Amino acid sequence: MATWTDLLCCRRQEAAPIIRRPVVELEDADPPAHVEPQKSALTLVHDWNNRKKASLKYQGDYVTDQIIDEIEDAASMLEGECKKIPKTGIATGLRAQDRYIAVVCGPMGQARMSTTSVPADEEEEGQERLRAWRRGRLAYWECEDSFKKGETPRGFVDLMAISKARSENADVILTHRQDGQKSDLSFRFPNQTAAETWKENIRTLRKALDRTVMHV
Repeated sequence: MATWTDLLCCRRQEAAPIIRRPVVELEDADPPAHVEPQKSALTLVHDWNNRKKASLKYQGDYVTDQIIDEIEDAASMLEGECKKIPKTGIATGLRAQDRYIAVVCGPMGQARMSTTSVPADEEEEGQERLRAWRRGRLAYWECEDSFKKGETPRGFVDLMAISKARSENADVILTHRQDGQKSDLSFRFPNQTAAETWKENIRTLRKALDRTVMHV
């Protein structure tokens, strides 16, 4: 004789719906998704090195551009009118002469000047530009017009030869090496403030040029 439990189970089975799953034909089935092959450890290391090189190149380009901007900003602040004090000094009876001073960049490499050479990428151009600035000079002309006409300067000193800059009242004295010996080049400005400002700008320029040593 069936119990109430048996009857309840039978009713649940009769009430349960029958789920029929659709039959998928083989030709209608989606193709299996493409599985990327697993990279070997050597390939992963190679990819990481490439990303690292690209990152370092970007950082190097950024630092190079930053130094060039610093050099050119300081160089532009050094251009202007002043008086050049003779090497023998004013005490000898010679007068300070009006002069126009400016910083000029050195020549670019011959490979960069050739019209047949393959154009260099931005990194190479930046490096060459730094080298050109290291070959730059602080020069002086009789007047601004002579400078703008591209005339030969009355004198100059290599930027990398300047070892010290100091100011005395309205004068700035640059110590540099010439023919293996120390020499002084002195300029007089309208006032002490102008002299101090010019001195700080030439120091900024020299410090920026020193930083190019690790980038050229």
